[in-house]
Amino acid sequence: MLINAISIKEGGSKVVLMRLLSAMREARPDFEWIVAAHRRSIPIEQADPSVIWLSLPNVEASPLSFLRWYELMLPQIIREHRPKVLFSQTNYLPRRAVPCATLLLVQNAGYFSAEFEALVMDSLESRLARYLWRRKSQWAHRSAKAADMVTVQTAALADAIRVRTGRSKGGIAVIPHGPGISAHRCSPPAERQTDVMRIGYVTKWGVQKNFRTLFQAARKLRDAGYKFRLILTLENDARETKNVLQAAQELGVEALIENYGELPFDKIIAIYDSLDIFVCPSFCESFGFPTVEAMARGLPVVVARTNENIEITRGAALDFPPFDADALASRLALLIEDSRERSRRGALSLSNSRSFTWEKAAAETVAAIESLG
Repeated sequence: MLINAISIKEGGSKVVLMRLLSAMREARPDFEWIVAAHRRSIPIEQADPSVIWLSLPNVEASPLSFLRWYELMLPQIIREHRPKVLFSQTNYLPRRAVPCATLLLVQNAGYFSAEFEALVMDSLESRLARYLWRRKSQWAHRSAKAADMVTVQTAALADAIRVRTGRSKGGIAVIPHGPGISAHRCSPPAERQTDVMRIGYVTKWGVQKNFRTLFQAARKLRDAGYKFRLILTLENDARETKNVLQAAQELGVEALIENYGELPFDKIIAIYDSLDIFVCPSFCESFGFPTVEAMARGLPVVVARTNENIEITRGAALDFPPFDADALASRLALLIEDSRERSRRGALSLSNSRSFTWEKAAAETVAAIESLG
């Protein structure tokens, strides 16, 4: 089996690559896995003989190198190794047919969201950058239509792909993934004894993350006399982080923010365990690993009312209309005021999270691979 992970180097996509591959190896030790990966995703210790890691040049160095990978290098690797199935985890396939079955994992819901696309267009500064994003979006659509099978993490994304590509329902497998980097707690955490609530949004920056609505809600809570801190994990030196914090300053809530920067996985779990409430105001997610991770740690969760968020939280979370800061402030105020509701919602989160496991995701992904090979 050949896994195309050439552009995956961080975030949720890297978690998927490493956790899903590990679980699939456990499920099918007789398979040989060849992984074309970004050097930042290749483990230092490569002791498992069933996995061959191919370290290749940075294909994102330029649009031309990206095109060269999919049109020349990847087809060449397929001819050399003769896999039964190409499992591409990058949203893209070669534009021309390859001599093996293809399974495509779509991990970027933004390519199938008109609202997301509009925000991206607004955020890109040059005409060339906007042109290239549109071309990659069209490529993702073409790939989703051409693959022998597509796999996604939510039914909401499957529906969006069908609408944009006309692909049949039977050609898309909905396979929810495991709880990100988190482990399920054995029992809900003990209630913290504090007068200052810690409300966390553990995420990387993205145009869809909707920090402004969160900050507007924070201002309303502060003005109403609630005591709390906003916990973020944004890369300290990134331009986008500076813009986010500038928005917080403009709204007068910068003093409420504790930004811990981009953290290694083991420290992120400690951040979750320091929180009282988790909030996800994002309006477009393929799966929402931070939300699932927070549920696995037994946190009460507040999410924007989108199809994917409602699907993942399954009634465990409080929800609010996206961009409605008044409604978000109201949901957070309820949890801040009511310790019983916090405990009840945290228990619901933990119970719901147990349905998301990497073992189950691996078994279903292997079944999809075997149906093609």
